Amino acid sequence: MASYKVIKINGVAISTGNTKLGAIPSVSLAPWLSCHRNGPRDCTRACYARKLARLRKNVSNSWESNANIWANNPSCYFDAIRKFLYTTNVPRFRWHVAGDIPDIAYFNNMRDIAESFGDVHFLTFTKSYNIMALPDLAIPKNLTIRVSAWPGLQWTLNKGVMLKRGYPIAWVSQLKEAGAGYTDTIPSDAVACPGCCDNCDRCWANDAQHVVFKAH
Repeated sequence: MASYKVIKINGVAISTGNTKLGAIPSVSLAPWLSCHRNGPRDCTRACYARKLARLRKNVSNSWESNANIWANNPSCYFDAIRKFLYTTNVPRFRWHVAGDIPDIAYFNNMRDIAESFGDVHFLTFTKSYNIMALPDLAIPKNLTIRVSAWPGLQWTLNKGVMLKRGYPIAWVSQLKEAGAGYTDTIPSDAVACPGCCDNCDRCWANDAQHVVFKAH
């Protein structure tokens, strides 16, 4: 089994990989400090990141520290990510194994970093439908924004806009909180996640419109 570590730059914790991503580095924020408070209640109850945070205090502390650094000194936070990318020459980088895009200023920094590192492919999953619905939102080709379809009022209200704009969608199956019939809305051509990014690049492909995950 591969061994991954956490690198700290400017106090920001950046993971060099995990069992699901493989050797793909990532940065995360505490969900309770970055995910939208008006998100579906079922999302909070079923959140795998919150479950992991309860089990691993060191992980919880790192995510919370990252969120606090971003909130209090965003330049320090994003400079740390730039320094990591400058010094490692990695081909791919994942935003937010835990947490989400908290506001448009944060997204603009994600976009600027993608434009500065054209040889790196970036990926994030998001339920920040309000940001993704903003008009004239410029997204570089090397930044894949995969919108997470989650049962609840927020997705119901925003589904049409997200699909019309052509965002790649991540669906979820086998979610008890979803209620009867939710999985029926998953497109038949959705590609099932095999469990590890080392064996599949579908989520990173902008032309792979639909992928589906088991609740985890």
